[in-house]
Amino acid sequence: MTTSMKKTRSYVDVWILGKPSSELSHQVRLPTNGNILRYVVFHHMEQNELLNRSFRLAADGVLEMWTKARIPTQSVDSVIRKIKKLHEQYVNLKKTGFLHKKMTESRSLCSKTH
Repeated sequence: MTTSMKKTRSYVDVWILGKPSSELSHQVRLPTNGNILRYVVFHHMEQNELLNRSFRLAADGVLEMWTKARIPTQSVDSVIRKIKKLHEQYVNLKKTGFLHKKMTESRSLCSKTH
């Protein structure tokens, strides 16, 4: 008798972002904000890195890609600050999205009971 377990998911699906990514960009193009957020979430949630460490890893990756593309770069601290701001915007969007969903659900429940 085999003791194989069924896999329901091979990855964590993150709200709006989809699957966290271990790569900043799968193509030759520069990473988008979404790519950067997926990369941060991958290292934070999948690799159990601290959030600040995840920001640093993303910043290092972005700066490396910019250097290869011969794009003038900013300081590491500046890039980390921008990634933190992007992450804050994502968290706020997630909060308001869930809040809006709950309010809509409660309104529909109230209208059904009256």
